Order: sequence, then C-alpha cells, then structure tokens
Amino acid sequence: MRIGIDFDNTLATYDAVFLDGARLRDLIPKDWVGTKKQLRDRLRTQPNGEEEWQKLQALVYGKLQGSARLKEGAAWFLYQCRSEQSATQGGGTKVDGR
Repeated sequence: MRIGIDFDNTLATYDAVFLDGARLRDLIPKDWVGTKKQLRDRLRTQPNGEEEWQKLQALVYGKLQGSARLKEGAAWFLYQCRSEQSATQGGGTKVDGR
C-alpha cells in the first residue's frame, strides 16, 4: 500500500525557518516571534506584502529547507510505517500471521 503524506506542517515544522528567513531579509525585527501563519498575516498587511511573502516562501522551501525540524511523533510514525512494510510479504500476507 502507498500513502501520500503532506510534508509541510505534517512531518516537518517550518515556523522557525520562516522566522529566520524573514530576519535574514529584514522583514521583521530580530526579536519578533510568532508562527508561520502570524508572520504571513503580518507581511501581507505591509506594502508589497504578498510579493514579499512569496519571495520568503521561495527562500524557505529552497535554500533554507534543510533547516526544517521533524514534528514530534513524525520519526516514530515513519518508523512504524517502515516496520509495517517490512513485516508484509507479497499479496499482503503478514510475516507474523496477523
């Protein structure tokens, strides 16, 4: 069986990466804190805000993507998926008979 998993904010969290990117581009004060959504909403209220938000997304999902962190439980979930796959033989018969 194959399943699709959304990476952004399902397996990985980008809140800190967006803040770092916004600081690199001088879009927010160095001491500003908030979530990705709060940052997006803040930027969109500024002149050229939507354009700045899109440029920030390109930076974060490009050069800064490696800075994203796994969300709590994501590694365990992926491990469980891998373990389940390893325990299944062709035709869907489980090795342990379940």
